[in-house]
Amino acid sequence: IVKMGFRFNFLGGTIPAEIGMLTKVAAMDLSSNTLSGVIPSTIGLMTNLETLFLDTNRLWGAIPNDLSRLTNLTLFSINDNFMGGALPEDLGNLTELALLGVHKNSIGGSIPTGIGNMKKLRRFTCYDNELSGKIPSEMGGASLLGEFNAYSNAFTGTLPTEIGLLTSLW
Repeated sequence: IVKMGFRFNFLGGTIPAEIGMLTKVAAMDLSSNTLSGVIPSTIGLMTNLETLFLDTNRLWGAIPNDLSRLTNLTLFSINDNFMGGALPEDLGNLTELALLGVHKNSIGGSIPTGIGNMKKLRRFTCYDNELSGKIPSEMGGASLLGEFNAYSNAFTGTLPTEIGLLTSLW
């Protein structure tokens, strides 16, 4: 199996830890189901994964730190769930990432400074969460960023001057 797509079904229960055994899978879409529970840390074993869509389920807990092991990941979206915790600090290891979608959750903490390492990031949506603190100046390193939607959070401080480096924003 190289692609695994189950979008728009009625799959329930949890994502089994054994999913990590699917090391050859490059694309996985489990969006728009009724999956619940936490994302198993074994997902970090799926090192060939390039796209991972888990939107519109009932997933909760923190995004596992093991996700940062998926260095081939280009698209990651977990919008519209019940995710909490903070964004993993090691998220910046995902240097191939073009899409990072985490909006409509309960994610707290701050935006990791490592996001500036994501030189290929084009879209980052984190609105409708509980993010706080300052927008990191390192965001300016994500120079291809075309969309950055962060409304309905609890950010403070001022916009960093490095935001001016994001000339692809629209």
